[in-house]
Formats: sequence, C-alpha cells, structure tokens
Amino acid sequence: MSKKSIALFASVLLLLLAAIGTYYYFGQKNPIIAASQEIPLIGVELNGKWGFIDNKGNQVVPIQYDVFGFPAYLFIEGLALVVKGDRLGPFKYGFIDPKGNQVTPLQYDGARAFREGLAPVKSGQKWGYIDKKGNQVIPSQYDNADVFNEGLAPVMVNGQWGYIDKKGNQIIPFQYSASIFGDSISQFSEGLAMIKKNYKCGFIDTKGNLIIPFRYDRADDFKEGLARVNKDGKWGYIDRKGNEIIPIQYDDVWDFSEGLKQVMKNSKRGFVDAKGNQVVPLQYDLASNFHEGLAMVMTGRSYGGKYGFIDKQGKEVIPLQYSDARDFSNGLAAIRINGRWGYIDAKGNQILSIQSNYDDVSTFDDHGLATVRLNAKFGLIDKTGEEVTPVQYSCIGCAIGTQCLINVARLAKFTGLKPVEMDGKWGFIDKRGKIAIPPQYDRVRYGIDYDVEPF
Repeated sequence: MSKKSIALFASVLLLLLAAIGTYYYFGQKNPIIAASQEIPLIGVELNGKWGFIDNKGNQVVPIQYDVFGFPAYLFIEGLALVVKGDRLGPFKYGFIDPKGNQVTPLQYDGARAFREGLAPVKSGQKWGYIDKKGNQVIPSQYDNADVFNEGLAPVMVNGQWGYIDKKGNQIIPFQYSASIFGDSISQFSEGLAMIKKNYKCGFIDTKGNLIIPFRYDRADDFKEGLARVNKDGKWGYIDRKGNEIIPIQYDDVWDFSEGLKQVMKNSKRGFVDAKGNQVVPLQYDLASNFHEGLAMVMTGRSYGGKYGFIDKQGKEVIPLQYSDARDFSNGLAAIRINGRWGYIDAKGNQILSIQSNYDDVSTFDDHGLATVRLNAKFGLIDKTGEEVTPVQYSCIGCAIGTQCLINVARLAKFTGLKPVEMDGKWGFIDKRGKIAIPPQYDRVRYGIDYDVEPF
C-alpha cells in the first residue's frame, strides 16, 4: 500500500472513529439505544442519502441526509438527529421533527439524541446541552458529554469524568477515568451506576458514594433490582446491596423468562428461580427461555440431538424426540421429525404437518403467519400450511449481516409491516404477507435493536 493510500485510510478511519464517538464513549454503549420510539416513520437509504417514509411508502422526510457517520433513522422524544457532510467531512449535525422541519440548524460538530428533554451537542471542541427548542441550557464547556438518565449525565473535563444535573450543577466530582486501559463509567440505572477502576467494577449511588466495592471483572446495569456480574470467569447476580442472589458460579446466565433464569455450567444448562434455587437441573446441552409456560430443551450434539419441551417444574411434558424445534408462540411450536417440519400444541399433539420440504420454519406471528426457508429463499405460510407469500425473498425480517436494522416487533406494532429483501433492495410486506412497499431501498431502519429472525 502506498503512503498516500495509507494516509487516506488513516484519515477515513479517524473520521469514522469520530463519528462513532458521537454515540459511544470508550466502549460504553449509550443507553439511548434502548429508548422507546412511537413515531411510525421508517428510515430508508437510497443512493447514499437518508430520509423517512410512512407505512404507505410516502416520502415524509426527503431523502437528503448523509450516510457517513450515523444516519438519520431514529426519532427519540419526538426528534431525529440528522447529519450532512461528505465522506471526508466536515459533518454538521442538527435535529428534525416528524414532518422534516429543522428544529435546530445543522450547525453542530457533534451531537447525541435527546434524553429527558436535553441533548448533548458539540461546538468546536467542547460539549454542552440544548433543549428541544434549540436553546443552549448548559454551556459548551466539557471535553465529552453523554445523555441524561435518571436526572444525571456523565461529562468529562481534562480526562476525568463526573456527573452533572440538568442545571449544569456538578453532583459527582470529576474523578473517574474512562479509557481503554481498564477504567470506564456508565449511566445510572435504578439509582446506581457501574464504575470500572483498575479493571475492577463497582457501583456508586447518585451522590457518588461507593455502594458496591470494586471487586468484579465485568458488570451490567441493574435491572429489576439485580445486576449480572462476573468474577474470575464465572457469572451470577447481585442485589443493590451487593449480596449474591444467584451465586457467582456459572459459565453464563441469562435474563429472567417467566420467573426463571437460564444458567449454564460445564456446558450443561438448567434453570434457577429468583432466589437462586435450582429448579431445573443442569442436564441439557441446549435450552431456550420459557415461552407460554414451556421451554425448548435439547440433549446430544447440535446436529443429531433430540429436542423436546419442559414445564416450569422441570418435567419433560413433551418428550425429547424431535430433530429440531422452535419456541411456542400463539399456542403452537414448530418441530421437525423424519426430515419434515410440522407444528404441535402444548400437549404435544401434531396440529399441522407441512407437505413442502422446507429447510427451516419459524414460529407463527400474531397474524398467524410463519416464515419458511427453502434454498436460501424465504416466504410465508399460514396456519393451514398454505404458502401466502411466495418463497422468493433473500430475507424476511432482519438478520445479522444484512442492510436491515429494524426492531421487527415494534415495526409490526406501529406500522403493520415487515421488511423483505430481493435482489439487494429492501421493501415491506403487510400483515397478510402481501407486498406493501416494493423493494427499492439500499438500507432500512426502524426502532432500535436488532430483531433477528430464527434463521
């Protein structure tokens, strides 16, 4: 590679890192990613530009915003962060409303989404905060700044992080480092924030008091009174006082599902209750979380193992006899036996036997449709097994590695649509599986999290 090419690559890399810094600091994922969205507009990209369409395909916000950096595809608290600028910059950030009106001019050198009524914005090299009318309510005086959560926001001065309130008052002094060398901070969640110091994690309260000492190698935020923690390679859960509720002895632990939490030790899986009591022994090679009172379990190798279902007492209510299976949804679960897919009810009765030799099938959605796959193409069937959407799409829903970042459940709830891909272009089908917006976009965005289909 020539020196000129190396220099260009380095410049682009630095710009990309700067763009990523607009939403992340030192590897801590911004909790705004988990915020709610109720404005039914879909972000679409065409020929390198972004805009928004409604569920009829009408262009509500012109496709005019730039892709490089973080594109315009998300409304949070009624406003969307947008950016303009060519690939080598400079980028200018601002906010628009759902009608496409610019609430603030595209004048900032960096910005993050609104949270609790305020948004961090960067002017020159300093960060401050604006309100939803574009008024500067906290001066641009920080070297870095993040969004508010539970009334406090992390800000940085001279390489040290502290927390301020919405009036800009310093609540917790600038005393924490946040670097790639073992230190980091997080947002407050349920009154506590995880702080990592010298590679060890602890928790402080909203006054800066150290409530849980720095003794964990990894830690997640508190959720419903518990936090997932790791020590010496083992996982467990602690409460807000630091007491071990689920012993730190498992190779992995999962979130609660219908009152039980899946755990794994020595490659075997089982379930514990909220007090850490073993409810289902560690005896399965694979398990899913509970759905409609039943959990799919498997023993044996992934290819050649046998699948069945257990109840919350650990009883195998549907014998482990299937070569593959999916979770229960709307009273049915997909199972595979003798090379053919079908569906059973909660008592194990086979309700539907599919005649077509599909490679894979999904659970039924709330509209009575299931995704099927055959020779890397996807379609939809109804509960009679009839193919209502031809097996012709490269993707239905979103899958990792595609140009689709959509929370499929939220999209269906607020727009009645589901994304589909054909010949490298994205469009949408309706709840009956019929084409609503023909595939024509390079990328599509809605909601926040990846919602990965089962294939």
